[in-house]
Amino acid sequence: MKTLGSAAAVIRTILAAWAALAGCGGGSGSPPGFHALATEQSGILLSAAYTADGMATIAGGQIGGGGALLLRWDGRALATVPTPGAHAFWWVTAPGPRDLFLAGEAGEVHHFDGESLTAVDAGAPATATLFGVWGSGAGDLWAVGGSFSTTGAKRVIRHLSGGQWTAVDSPAGVPAETTYFKVWGSGPGDVWIVGDGGVVLHWDGAALSRDTRVAGADRFLTVHGCDDRDVWAVGGTASAEVRAFDGAGWRVFDATGAQPLEGVACAGGDVLVGGAFGYAARIAGGRLTPLPTPAAVGDLFIHGIARAGAHALAVGGDLLAGAGDAYHGFVLEL
Repeated sequence: MKTLGSAAAVIRTILAAWAALAGCGGGSGSPPGFHALATEQSGILLSAAYTADGMATIAGGQIGGGGALLLRWDGRALATVPTPGAHAFWWVTAPGPRDLFLAGEAGEVHHFDGESLTAVDAGAPATATLFGVWGSGAGDLWAVGGSFSTTGAKRVIRHLSGGQWTAVDSPAGVPAETTYFKVWGSGPGDVWIVGDGGVVLHWDGAALSRDTRVAGADRFLTVHGCDDRDVWAVGGTASAEVRAFDGAGWRVFDATGAQPLEGVACAGGDVLVGGAFGYAARIAGGRLTPLPTPAAVGDLFIHGIARAGAHALAVGGDLLAGAGDAYHGFVLEL
């Protein structure tokens, strides 16, 4: 049973408000658009990452205290990887073909070598969910998170450097109740963290500071970029929030008509976003153009997007599942 103190229950409360605002953002349509690889996967799918060998790793599980789910996509078929004892994964990052790292519930981090999982002691509190993980390499990793529970850990930032995981303090002025959702960087000296209350943090290789140049938002859920001068933060609860960083500052990107967003991925100056009610869009040339998604995901939520050249995966599921219900997920390909 999922309690109101769980991340899943609070997410359902937020997303229910979204559902009252608009109809489906997906639906049928003609190419170019996303097509379904799987629409009834047992376990919600929250993140995906490609490696240089063309393989995609897809992560998720039964959120709110359940087990993990790990899939591999080779361009032909989805294969399930055993995840003994692991709690649900919220994010995956791929510094190398055989060096993937997954973070999720119960403060857990795992290493995946393409065949098997190994638990990693990152020192995160067991009351925290690590919603995001990113690394420039196997020896330079960041994991961030928090909790929706009043008794859970907040403002969790863990950094692996020099072979040791350490806690990184939040900058002064970040509210104590803040949960961080995602982390991404262009390199070890350029790392971004986003979270509740529109908080955006930046690591310059020596210190972590809050970037106050970002126009306020109620929540940023994901950050990703093409390079250090092309970074995107997305989120929102009642409507889409999009911010773009050009190396000098942040601007508000007009996302009128877009559903609240949970996923973003940038490649070669081309940006894909996804979110509530199967909504997906491309941002290019200063415009946001909706992309067709299958009708089967029209009342579901795209949570993560992965890019590999012209290929892209969008993953998600039924974040509005009722208390006690099993979660289900989908995988879409562009």
